[in-house]
Amino acid sequence: MLQEIIFNLGQNFKSGDEDILNSILDNFTTEAKNITNKTDVTDCKMEIMNATKTAYLQRGTEDVTDLNSPERSMKYVDPMDKLRIDLVKNGKRRIF
Repeated sequence: MLQEIIFNLGQNFKSGDEDILNSILDNFTTEAKNITNKTDVTDCKMEIMNATKTAYLQRGTEDVTDLNSPERSMKYVDPMDKLRIDLVKNGKRRIF
């Protein structure tokens, strides 16, 4: 999954950041396991990949929620919240 994320990031991926990206991926994989109550989250691959890419691209702006300037306005997404919402909406959460 790591190589697929690197390929999807394209030029946005900085060479040498494999360890950082792998750490982010591990964090989201663990969180997906906790959210879904599953030990195998292969069916959650797309949600994990999207959250990992978002977190990687937002590094350095973790405390920013929005950015307003005369030229443009941007809102930042919390990748952990988005992962949680996507997993629940897509019916991948097991409730006991």
